[in-house]
Amino acid sequence: MNYIELIKAFWRSHDVETYPTNVIALFFYLAEVNNKTSWSVLFKRNNSKICADLGISYPTLNNSRNRLKQSGIIDFKTQNGNANVTYTFKNFFKVTDEVTNEVTDEVSSRLFKSKDKLKPKLKLKHISSVADAPVEKEPTKFWSSFVDIWFRRYDEVTGAKPTFNGANAKSLKSIIQRLEKLYYDKNLHEWEEVKALITFNKFLDNALKDDWLKANFILTHLSAKFDIIVNQPKAGNKNIKLKEDGNLISTN
Repeated sequence: MNYIELIKAFWRSHDVETYPTNVIALFFYLAEVNNKTSWSVLFKRNNSKICADLGISYPTLNNSRNRLKQSGIIDFKTQNGNANVTYTFKNFFKVTDEVTNEVTDEVSSRLFKSKDKLKPKLKLKHISSVADAPVEKEPTKFWSSFVDIWFRRYDEVTGAKPTFNGANAKSLKSIIQRLEKLYYDKNLHEWEEVKALITFNKFLDNALKDDWLKANFILTHLSAKFDIIVNQPKAGNKNIKLKEDGNLISTN
């Protein structure tokens, strides 16, 4: 199985299904677990381990994986109430492509093409994330995935495609670097892609709690208000809150 194709197919499915944050977090978590098994057809994960790693309750886990199963993304089996559940990712790529042809975001599909093709279409002169440098010595990890999430979330909030010029790329890189620093300040585990993307998603969720930021949802403002966003109080958070260490905790 191709990791990138799996993620792309999931986001295409999300365009139709609009999954809640807990479901998104569980998908990326299971994808990372399966990746570590070299994409075994069947893989096991303990319920308590998942709940602890994602900071969610068992009912939330159960509801989230049932949603993924109903959407045709995963299948899972338990034996006599055993906490070690067997999972498998189903081949939902073709179905997802057919269903979402009418709603697929053209810009997001371009994000995974070559850098040369991106430049003339989106006018991303410095897609490497450093707006004022011709060559970046240390490229930002998971850059394409971060940009993809930003385009999708912006479209969900505004119904339009964002401007992504040099200043915006620089602001996005600053946000990513500061989120990564917060993660390593409190966590000894590696900043893996699944953790990084979940953390960025929750940062955007926190930003949208602020009415002004929701009305002015652009990367330069999000970067300038970074400290306010990551320190958003629990009040008004209906699902999950982003902790400083990048972990997610349930507030249901």
